[in-house]
This record gives sequence, C-alpha cells and structure tokens, in this order.
Amino acid sequence: MEKDKIKSEFHKLIDSIDDEKLLSNFYDVISAYGNQNNDMDIIDELTEKQKARLMNSVEQVRENDTINNEQMNEQIRKWLTK
Repeated sequence: MEKDKIKSEFHKLIDSIDDEKLLSNFYDVISAYGNQNNDMDIIDELTEKQKARLMNSVEQVRENDTINNEQMNEQIRKWLTK
C-alpha cells in the first residue's frame, strides 16, 4: 500500500476514535517518534505483516467491530479466573 493511502486510512482511524485517553496515547507515541525521526515515516519501518495487521485494525474500526476498554477488561478478568 502506498504511503498516501496509508496516511489517509490512518487519519480515518484517528477521526473515528472518541476515547480521549486512547487518542492521547496515540498522540504521545506519534509525537515522540516524530521528534526523534523527522525524516522518517513510521509506516515505512513496519514489516508487511505489521502493515497488514494495522490495516485490519483500521477496517475493524470502520466496521464498528471493536469493544471498549471496560469490555476488554471484563473479558480478561473472566479469562484469568478460569
């Protein structure tokens, strides 16, 4: 996938997130990376498998096939008590 398409999909993913804490975390990671590597695109450093997984995540968000943090914590709690 070309860089412009990846950037577009990433913007759509970010625009679809309403969780302020998650957005803040994304911002912190991306801005920290950007401050260290001004000439590099983080996507360029991903393996093809990582890029595919990222795009799968983008598609899941688009299709509203996600769960919130509370739901995930509940699933983990149930799993840990089995």
